[in-house]
Amino acid sequence: MIDLLGQNFVQLALIAGCLLAIPLGILGCFTLWQRMTFFGDAMGHAAISGVALGLLLNLSPEIGVLASSLVAVLILSQHQESSKLPLDTWLGMVSYGGLALGLIVLSKNPTLQINPETILFGEIFATTSRDITLILGCTLMTTVICVVFWRSLLTLSINEDLAKTQTINVRLMKAVLFTLMAITTAVAIKIIGGLMLPALLIFPASSSTSATTPERMVVRSIVMAIIIFLLGFLASLFFDLPCGPSIVLVGVAVLITSKLTSFK
Repeated sequence: MIDLLGQNFVQLALIAGCLLAIPLGILGCFTLWQRMTFFGDAMGHAAISGVALGLLLNLSPEIGVLASSLVAVLILSQHQESSKLPLDTWLGMVSYGGLALGLIVLSKNPTLQINPETILFGEIFATTSRDITLILGCTLMTTVICVVFWRSLLTLSINEDLAKTQTINVRLMKAVLFTLMAITTAVAIKIIGGLMLPALLIFPASSSTSATTPERMVVRSIVMAIIIFLLGFLASLFFDLPCGPSIVLVGVAVLITSKLTSFK
């Protein structure tokens, strides 16, 4: 394994995963506070249709995923404005509708030559320097925006009515948060896939709920996301296991452990 860690493609994968853990750790807390834990699943599944349609239209997969993610967050953000259906119903429609659309497009266009499993589990060992640049830009942008709008985003996430009384532009803050989620999904889908995306979005934040302040919870969530990624990544190398599923299982184990220890 030591020899593998010296390989350039493994080092790029490690850098990509650790960098992605930062925006996912931050956004995971907002997702949890807004009780939208299935949001990551919906975005991951909707990304499959984005990749398929992007390739069909001869666009880059990132542009296709960004477009599909923006459409998905637009649908989900509007449900609270006018729909009587619960959020879970909308998440299910976006999630499974996006997955079904993507699979149909791929099945009807075999020339696209892409395996749906690649989108679900990602191709972390195919990380390039261009991917690192995109991920670094996404990480910096998400961190800076969340720091600048921290008070407004936090108030909105914890109590929307309170945010309105404090003259916070709720619609704008929601748009900011959902757009960051869409961009992060577009950047991350090639590297970690739609299955691992919610693992690094939800598990770290859920494992950090014992933190005494929201700020500490965000920091702990980022650290947890990095630990989950590194343990899963190294386990996959050491035991010759698929990387994505290994990281997901480590995320589950970390979440269970954190909940068991919090009861003591």
